[in-house]
Amino acid sequence: MTPVRALLLTRLGTGALFFARPCAGLRLLGYHHNTRTARAVVRLLGLRHLVQSWCEAGGDPYVLRGRATVDLLHAASALSFAQLSRTGRQAGRRSATLASTLAVCQLWVAKRTVRCAHQSQERG
Repeated sequence: MTPVRALLLTRLGTGALFFARPCAGLRLLGYHHNTRTARAVVRLLGLRHLVQSWCEAGGDPYVLRGRATVDLLHAASALSFAQLSRTGRQAGRRSATLASTLAVCQLWVAKRTVRCAHQSQERG
């Protein structure tokens, strides 16, 4: 399995889980207040992951870098939420960790994709 495909499947699975099963997503994030608003937020996050996985399907390094930027912005907002919310502190930290991990993976895959493209151009 290629790194691009692994990243795609990870984001697709996360998005599908959060969108289709927001209660499970809340439990995964460690947020124990199963409210309508919380489920709506998790569904929205799931939708974002699904859209991003669709955009990443080609494995273009510039698209991957853009998506990494989106994930880093999400991580920053999740950490702000964790700082300001007593009840959502753990969920904010976990969401930031997930987003940061995906961003780092995307940047690594983008760098690897560019390197592989340069190597194949040198050979060809």
